[in-house]
Amino acid sequence: MDLRKILVGSLVGVIASMAIGIVFYMLYYQGQLSDLQAEFPSVMNAEPLFAVGILVSFGQAFLTAMYFDKAGVDALKSGAINGAWISAAIWIVANGNMMAMTKLTTMDYFMVDIAISSVMGAFTGAIMALVMKRMSK
Repeated sequence: MDLRKILVGSLVGVIASMAIGIVFYMLYYQGQLSDLQAEFPSVMNAEPLFAVGILVSFGQAFLTAMYFDKAGVDALKSGAINGAWISAAIWIVANGNMMAMTKLTTMDYFMVDIAISSVMGAFTGAIMALVMKRMSK
């Protein structure tokens, strides 16, 4: 296990995730969160807790990088495929728990979020795989 490669891959994953996340935030999530804030003002934060978001993003990227290292994922295509299913799996669990325990989500949101998370995971995974492969040399 090459910890340096995993940490650099994780950092690159966080940056890539933030970059594509901004796009999807503006296109979809901003409106969803505004609606939830209006409907549940005592439950929703007025502004996202960015430190928590970055920490969670690093956790996901770190786990993905560890998997990539162990599984030998080191190409654009395999990084995208593996990044997509890993992200989808994580957010199926997170959204499923949210749906089971609160009224803050709907099946429509659940499905759209899984699709967006898959695209984000594919983008991030592809970049991480290429960077990690380069670090192996």
